[in-house]
Amino acid sequence: MKANRKILQTASGQVIDLLNPDPRSINIGDIAHGLSHMCRFSGQTMIFYSVADHSLLAALYALRRSPQDQLLALLHDATEAYICDMPSPVKYHCRKYKQIELRLLNVILKKFGLAPIKALPEWLKAIDDRLLERERALLFTKFLATNHPFQSPVRTRCDFLNHFNRLMDKIHFPKEAPNVRRP
Repeated sequence: MKANRKILQTASGQVIDLLNPDPRSINIGDIAHGLSHMCRFSGQTMIFYSVADHSLLAALYALRRSPQDQLLALLHDATEAYICDMPSPVKYHCRKYKQIELRLLNVILKKFGLAPIKALPEWLKAIDDRLLERERALLFTKFLATNHPFQSPVRTRCDFLNHFNRLMDKIHFPKEAPNVRRP
């Protein structure tokens, strides 16, 4: 039997067609799991620092924005949970990869009630660039490698899911409706 090379089985057992993704196959637990186990900068840092850590910081940098914008910031690299990432200098030359990545991102955004995008908004690009600069400055120093408390992927996964759930509560149960009971 020939393997279907366009599908991926996730940690939860879900199967996703990477070239024709369906929102029903997207699972926030799989996203949190994948991103928390994936190291930034192709693993070339002095300490383990996950894409989930980066995504959490992006959402925190967007704290003054709407809950929807904060959720977009949290999910801006969610595709990497399914299709990994490639270093920016290589990605720049891979138009087909970028098309697949954008299609998948929009399916993820739809799954969680956000509008599709054609590209990351400028405010989010600015946050991502600021984080990139700071992460590069910190993550490649030997001082940090010996003085940084390691946070396990399991802990980061929990933090990511907790933040996601808080944002979903804000979106679906805004403060302006104090008489609404949360399930």
